[in-house]
Amino acid sequence: MRLCHLVSPVLLLTIAFLSGCSTDTKQNSAKLVPVSGTVTLDGQPLAGASVRFNPDQKTKGLAAYGVTDQDGKFELKDRGDRKGAPVGHFRVVITKLAMPDGSPIPKDMDAITAGATEQLPANYSDPTKTELTADVPEGGKTFEFKLVSKKK
Repeated sequence: MRLCHLVSPVLLLTIAFLSGCSTDTKQNSAKLVPVSGTVTLDGQPLAGASVRFNPDQKTKGLAAYGVTDQDGKFELKDRGDRKGAPVGHFRVVITKLAMPDGSPIPKDMDAITAGATEQLPANYSDPTKTELTADVPEGGKTFEFKLVSKKK
């Protein structure tokens, strides 16, 4: 009988602890608005680039990401695969991994094993050096990122 009295409070405390601990769930429940756009490099659509919107400290919610298609177009999603991004201010990181000769990574290999390298300058691809920012308003937005391969 004593064991039952001990198990119930421990079980209740465990359930309460687990339900209150997930800040990720709380952050992930932020309202998302539609965010899409186009990425070009030197005036040409940039296919296969990863686009990541990293929220600043005042923006509620998590990062959103997308991958550009053949026309350089992307649509953002969150980690839960929900379409959109939270409203707020973001630092934008755009990366493009390819083989050292610029060819695509073989489909049967991951980027590290294949020896892929970053094809874009650090002012776009490095999260600490990116010069790209975006303000996502309540109604969502379509962005256009015009990248250049070399600084002028």
